[in-house]
Amino acid sequence: PYDGSPIELPRRIVTSVTSVIWTNTSGVVQAPLDPTMYTLDAGTVSAPARLALSPTGVWPSDVYPWPPITVRLVVGYANLAALQAAAAGLVDAVGLRVAHAANVGRDRFTEANLRDEYAELIAPYQLVTVG
Repeated sequence: PYDGSPIELPRRIVTSVTSVIWTNTSGVVQAPLDPTMYTLDAGTVSAPARLALSPTGVWPSDVYPWPPITVRLVVGYANLAALQAAAAGLVDAVGLRVAHAANVGRDRFTEANLRDEYAELIAPYQLVTVG
């Protein structure tokens, strides 16, 4: 993030950031960044989640090329009620798969029907890469 752009995190719902550590050009891991240096867009509205500089934040400049920055995250919903409120389609999709597995040969879904129904339920929650 040398240009100050946000770091895209590989998860949609990020509960919190545990730490942001970086490795300098000598290959030495540095102390975690002060949390006041960055702000979290948890991914509840946008996807994926993003870690951006706070208004007064600055990313380290003496950063090793690979891996430059390690972000430790807590991800997921706090509890089932939060998941159901935010992503009822995902709960339904899991229920559909479980019910089908328990009733193979006895339920109304063929594998093709199940695949289509499942895909429709999870579509709003899938990450899409643009560009």
